[in-house]
Amino acid sequence: MYYYIYDDFVQNKKHEKELLKIENRLADLGVAGKVARLALFKRADELILDEVKRGVKTVVLVGNDLTLCKVLDAVVESGVIFGIIPLGKSNNNVAKMLGVPEGVDACDVISRRRVEKIDVGKCNDYRFITGISFPKLKAEMVLNKSYILTPLPGGDVVVRNLAVGDVGSREDVADPNDGQLEVVVDVAGRWGKGGGQTKVPFKRMAFETKDPLTVSFDGNQIRNTKFKIFLDRKKLKVIVGKDRMF
Repeated sequence: MYYYIYDDFVQNKKHEKELLKIENRLADLGVAGKVARLALFKRADELILDEVKRGVKTVVLVGNDLTLCKVLDAVVESGVIFGIIPLGKSNNNVAKMLGVPEGVDACDVISRRRVEKIDVGKCNDYRFITGISFPKLKAEMVLNKSYILTPLPGGDVVVRNLAVGDVGSREDVADPNDGQLEVVVDVAGRWGKGGGQTKVPFKRMAFETKDPLTVSFDGNQIRNTKFKIFLDRKKLKVIVGKDRMF
């Protein structure tokens, strides 16, 4: 049983024709289902958990990366299979990495139902699929409770489960099936030349900053001085396409 969640922005008139094509194609493929339309007064996680009690096994988002942020906790905790039909020309990086094309072409990926179990990261109380950037981080990072990694001045720190930022090639993507997160430290060279990069796999990380630090990831934003980042192994069942990047 399929349950489709339309983000509020896809209900804009400019997406009307594409949305109709999507609905017709899903019906042709025999994978149409109940539709819920998000609004300011509707919480996506509550909608999902209610439908799971009624027997829903697959939840498909029609939206973008920011839509995923609204449902990730509910999808992980309920154990349903997750899919995405991306709409719009921005914030579709996760769909790209999963090998899901934009618009009506994504319906065929949903129909083929190729499912992968992938890892999910967690930062304090928030889950993420992609990763987190900590620009110019000044802190000792304790990895796996035993290894200390200290970035040099000017170094940017990125924690990746899948990728961070716009992805151009497979080299930009971490493996979300390997049971580890990855911390990448970039160090700028003198006069902008000769910089280096360090990559270290880990399952747990903790660090503390002197001043409160605001970071954004997968549509969430947190501000804190203490950060605990760890891995949830094989927590998300997701529909992928043949062109997935991991």
